[in-house]
Amino acid sequence: MIYRSNNDVWNLVDPIIQHLIGSWHTPGKIDRALRFMISSGRPEFLAQVWPLITHENDQIHLAALRAGKRFRSSLLG
Repeated sequence: MIYRSNNDVWNLVDPIIQHLIGSWHTPGKIDRALRFMISSGRPEFLAQVWPLITHENDQIHLAALRAGKRFRSSLLG
């Protein structure tokens, strides 16, 4: 739903979602929060996603890229 919503909707829910992601996601871990961030396609999550998708270990960056059903390139900005 966030992926398909416009910026007006995102501006309303952004503070809430950022707070939830901050408490839900463990930096450096491939978890459900990472799946959510990738699926949302929001560039606001790039700082959390980028270290995992560019990790030098193939097992980590491939798992991160596959965390969502679809990798939304809009995440990259």
